[in-house]
Amino acid sequence: MKTTMTLLGVLVATVAFAAPPDPTIVSSDDLEWSEGSRDGVTIKQFPGELGRMNIVRYAAGTIFPAHSHVNEQILMVRSGRYRIAVEGTDHVLEVGDVIVIPSYSVHEVEALVDSSHIEFFAPADLKPRPAE
Repeated sequence: MKTTMTLLGVLVATVAFAAPPDPTIVSSDDLEWSEGSRDGVTIKQFPGELGRMNIVRYAAGTIFPAHSHVNEQILMVRSGRYRIAVEGTDHVLEVGDVIVIPSYSVHEVEALVDSSHIEFFAPADLKPRPAE
C-alpha cells in the first residue's frame, strides 16, 4: 500500500510541476497576407493551442454577413471604422475601440472605410455558421 501511495505521489508531483512548453514568438512582419473568406478581406493568422489571433484588413464597404459561432470573439480596431451589429444592435467602432462578442451571438461586420483590426477567438478552431 505504501509503495502504491508513493508512486501515486510521484506521478501527481510530476504532472503538477512539469515544465511548460516554450513560448512561440512570431513577428507579424514575417507572415504573408492571405485572402480571407470574403472578397475585400485579407488576414494574417496566429494559431495557438487554445485560442487564435488574427490581424485582418477589410476594404471599405466589405460586409461579413450575419453569423454566429461557439467561440467568444474579442476585436480591437487598429485603423478605420466598423459597424458591428450584435443581436440586431448596431455599434460603430473606431481606432482603439474593443468589443467582446459573446459565443453564439449573431453578429455582422461592415467596414465603413478601409479598416483593420486584431481579433482573438477562444476556443481556437471553430468555424462560423450563417445566422438563421
